[in-house]
Amino acid sequence: MQLLLPAFQFEGSHNLNAPYAVLSGFAIELAFKAVLRARGYDDEGLRGLSHDLWAGHNAALAVGFVPSDPRALSSLVGKMQDPHASFLLRYIPAGVDSIRLPRPEIALATLNTLCADVEAHVPEILSEMPG
Repeated sequence: MQLLLPAFQFEGSHNLNAPYAVLSGFAIELAFKAVLRARGYDDEGLRGLSHDLWAGHNAALAVGFVPSDPRALSSLVGKMQDPHASFLLRYIPAGVDSIRLPRPEIALATLNTLCADVEAHVPEILSEMPG
């Protein structure tokens, strides 16, 4: 299996991009859900979004969330939507020999911006975090 990313590749078939992408997908999902929770979504409403990153993105925008770099965020969501929502990276089916993923350094920069935007939009999140 080739994950179509040159960075972080070791000799042989090992590649750190799949685990990184799995965690990135959940970070995006939970960032949107943090905004939605703070704006009144209950557990049922959040569960209804499932792992659909576009649904979370659009719902967060609908409650007033304004990302500081909407183009980068939309690009990352677009690249992560299918592999994340389908659990493709967690349960890679037989016959899949490549998966397109965003470059980790680009994903990290966009995630850092997203987290800062969430903190700015929902400052009460910080008071609920341990430590």
